[in-house]
Amino acid sequence: MPVRNQGLELDSQAADYEQLALSIAKADLSYVSSVLLDSAQGKGSIRQWPFVQYGAMVAYEAKTHFERTEGWNLAVTWDDDVAAASRTSGKFFEDNRRLIQGVAGHFEDLIESNHGTFFPRDRRAPWLDLLRDDLAVATQGRVPLLTNIGGHYLMGMTADHVASWESAGEQAFLLARGIGNMASRFVGAEEIHQHSNILNGPEISWWDGKSKKCFPNILAGEFDPAMSAALITIQGTCVITEQYARTRCCTDCESAALKHRFVLLYQILKSLDSLNASTVALGPIARQYLTTALEAPFAAEMLAERRYRQLRNGLVHLGFADLKDRVEGDWTFDSMIRAYSGRDRDVLEGLVDVTLRDLAETLTAWVLAPATRGGLFRVLRKKS
Repeated sequence: MPVRNQGLELDSQAADYEQLALSIAKADLSYVSSVLLDSAQGKGSIRQWPFVQYGAMVAYEAKTHFERTEGWNLAVTWDDDVAAASRTSGKFFEDNRRLIQGVAGHFEDLIESNHGTFFPRDRRAPWLDLLRDDLAVATQGRVPLLTNIGGHYLMGMTADHVASWESAGEQAFLLARGIGNMASRFVGAEEIHQHSNILNGPEISWWDGKSKKCFPNILAGEFDPAMSAALITIQGTCVITEQYARTRCCTDCESAALKHRFVLLYQILKSLDSLNASTVALGPIARQYLTTALEAPFAAEMLAERRYRQLRNGLVHLGFADLKDRVEGDWTFDSMIRAYSGRDRDVLEGLVDVTLRDLAETLTAWVLAPATRGGLFRVLRKKS
């Protein structure tokens, strides 16, 4: 079902590249808001959490781009700082403000604040701490998808937000509502409800444990808890995106889902490359898995060739003016892909999907590499 012309529109004399930018923004917001709506109606699951982060990114970028280029007033009822942090969280170690150590430091603060929420200093019966937990892990089978710490990070929350149940819940609600606000402005409320992207999949299992026991027992025990929390968040986001950033809703949502998979693949590869080149101490297991991930043929090509950075920037920031003399024929999503990458859409999509699948498998094997006999699931207890 094609997207009908509802919501915001450009003047008919607007440049072709601006018309393309608006059509991509509308497709992005239709795609991601339909996931969130279906989840809100009980049709989704914990799998939608990374879609909130991605939704914050596309909503934030659409708002920023068209306020700058068209002067549109796109006020939205979210916390601007949280939305900006959620947007940036999907860059992982490529966060130009925090860099690797800053991202790890943020995870350290989240772990500490979350621990304080479950183990307050004035708690009663501290001798029962053996029965208390501060870490929740969602899995699909034995594949980790998300921790509560990773969820806080993807939502753009600070340690202060995490210290309060009420604050964390309020910020999550405001962020999701803000994404919905942007979708309604760009697409129209009626149009949004014509889309459906349900994240059906195997049953989700929940596990509880203690962060100070669980994080040291993954990734072969070669990282501190903060870096382990960051890497399992990257792994889970990769798995969810590889499996669920797909749709048969309509051609526009299919293009939006491909954009989602490409951008996520690019950001994870760049993050792993940055980690590999950083001063962070890497053990032999880490080097083995990083080599496997980064030396895959298309992964190496994406990292080495500037055209993929240009494609990523165009897709994320909706700026396509640099293609004015390079697009052949009509300005479409497919012709833009071809102009940047030199590949037809179906070829690029095939390369992205194979590489993302292999990367998800590699990262999962790495995360589950045990530090002690039994690994992660030895120090978790199943909740449901």
